[in-house]
Amino acid sequence: MTTPNPVFGPFGSMCERLTLLNGLLMNLGELLKQSKAALQRRASKPDAPKWYPRSGYVLTFADITAPARDGILRPHPLGKFVATGEQFFEMVDSLATHNAGWVVSQGYEAFETFLFDSAAGFLHANPAEADPDKVQRFERKGRNEDSVQVELAYWSRFVRRLYRSTNNQDSLGLLRDLAPGLPEAERNNGRSLDLTMWYAAASTVRHAVTHSQFLIPDAEPITSLRGYDAWFPLSHEGDVTRFVPTVKTAERVLETFAEYAFLVFKHLSLANNYDWNIMADNCAALLGERDA
Repeated sequence: MTTPNPVFGPFGSMCERLTLLNGLLMNLGELLKQSKAALQRRASKPDAPKWYPRSGYVLTFADITAPARDGILRPHPLGKFVATGEQFFEMVDSLATHNAGWVVSQGYEAFETFLFDSAAGFLHANPAEADPDKVQRFERKGRNEDSVQVELAYWSRFVRRLYRSTNNQDSLGLLRDLAPGLPEAERNNGRSLDLTMWYAAASTVRHAVTHSQFLIPDAEPITSLRGYDAWFPLSHEGDVTRFVPTVKTAERVLETFAEYAFLVFKHLSLANNYDWNIMADNCAALLGERDA
């Protein structure tokens, strides 16, 4: 009888999440492309107004401590957004860029969740592999919150509280210890891609999307992105460097996250003789077998 693979669930969940992100982005990208083309054809006609197309919205807020009039708080305009003519088409392109960036950021989050859940699942099935000093410290401080080692919740808390770090270096380090073949595969693979360096670049752009409006201000992070234009394209205007993803580059990022996750899944499985061939073809095959 084949031993159940404890990393199977986390990998399948990540596949589902990446597939959803990709589907949403591809559909949005196609809809924006078709709508833009149709509007441009209309705008090019001799009888089209100079302002066509036009879009405008106002965002309001209220002073929630002010007296209400007839039970209604008075709205105040916070600002307006207007796009007319060529500005409208630039807005459509910006919408595609921002959604591509959101997908890159969400792909990063999906991979991060996979790292934690995979380590937790593996340690739940193989508790002897855990660092005994860390386990003792974890329990002594009560961070297990009354969960016990036979429960997956224990190991989920253990991994998230003791191995959370900048750019997930501690969780990746734990997985490399648990799967000795992983470090070699990260650097020598069929893509000729050093995934450790690629992930550092992914961490930089994820931070830019989440915290700095796609801007990458520091010289060192920009250096870390060199050579990764196929995944993380940049624009340069004076001293300003901006992350400018497209639908296609975002899709490639999701593919690489999936390939990186599969390496983790495969080498964790090999480390304890679990079946990893359940993912022989693609994520759809994995999900089909899991649902069977």
